[in-house]
Amino acid sequence: AVPQVALVRDELCHAHGLRGASISPQRLHVSLLGVCECQGLPNDLIEAACKAAASVAMAPFEVVFDRAMSFSNRRKTRPLVLLTGGGEAALAGLRNRLCEAMRVAGFGNRASPHFVPHMTLLYDRRMIAEQATAPVYLTVRDFALVHSLVRRSRHIELARWPLRR
Repeated sequence: AVPQVALVRDELCHAHGLRGASISPQRLHVSLLGVCECQGLPNDLIEAACKAAASVAMAPFEVVFDRAMSFSNRRKTRPLVLLTGGGEAALAGLRNRLCEAMRVAGFGNRASPHFVPHMTLLYDRRMIAEQATAPVYLTVRDFALVHSLVRRSRHIELARWPLRR
């Protein structure tokens, strides 16, 4: 789906005069939920998250990203993201199963009900209102636990699980 994502991103940049640095193809991913915003990453937290994620069983599914918008934040640059309009029930189902597995694993209700699954395309100073885009089709075959080093543009994959029938 990377060529489709790049095309949508480039069209949005052209239409809105966005100049922010694009997320590299290797870093593109769909964010489903945050585990914690903490300094460092305790090993017991990683182990519990891995155990919870390994318990999730779901068949692969297709999702369609067909909307884009900027998320507001307190920084100078804001993420421009793709949002799903098709297949959101399956994506929400995966997120809900992960949230429940995390709760059972002792994480409590850390998952924000306001979190919106998304794919970040770039960061820019301009805010873009929600709008339709050309569809980007993506088959979700697996999911990963990623340590996101905030403000350092680094993501470290800690573990990955295949979706299975």
